[in-house]
Amino acid sequence: MSKPVKRKRRRAYHSVVRAEQAAATRRQILDAARKVFVARGYAGTTMVQVATEAGTAVETIYAAFGTKAELLANAVLAGLVIDGQSPPQQARAEPARRAATGVEQLRLFAADISHLLAGVAPIFDVVASARREPEIGALYKRMQNARLANMRVMVGWLVEKRALRAGLDPDDAAETVWALTNPELYRMVTEERGWAREQFAEWLADALIATIAAR
Repeated sequence: MSKPVKRKRRRAYHSVVRAEQAAATRRQILDAARKVFVARGYAGTTMVQVATEAGTAVETIYAAFGTKAELLANAVLAGLVIDGQSPPQQARAEPARRAATGVEQLRLFAADISHLLAGVAPIFDVVASARREPEIGALYKRMQNARLANMRVMVGWLVEKRALRAGLDPDDAAETVWALTNPELYRMVTEERGWAREQFAEWLADALIATIAAR
């Protein structure tokens, strides 16, 4: 009677180990892909190069991601990981949502989004540079649309607190936030002008308060 139970436990154990190994391999591939894409750009990157960097077989990468475009898309998502973790966006944004005033909301939001931009800006730049490629162009559009949807949510918090500037349409406010939080803008001022992340966060907060907050 005990043997089947033991086999089931052993089977479950091996399943967990295999899942952990697969997840570790996936992270290893995405880390390698991010490094190669940022160094070589989309056109200059091959799956073989990524496999070599990851120390795995190229067939493993194709099996996991299918195409180079999908590999890039997943590398972008991996860039959203903060301090080794990728918390749900809703939970991560909770302190800003619950802030007492609109000004405090915007300062907390600016600090959080600047942290995110520091991780995603280099790989986002790869997507932006290759967006004339049909598959990458579609990815770029999805990413920008998703960003705008997130900004609409954040502006909704201001509306709830009656902290949005009088007469400003919420959609216009969301597009303003969307423009000021563009990863391409973050990369430009940090890499080309040498701004620290904290400097960008302070500038962003001041700009948002000046343009969309109630006075």
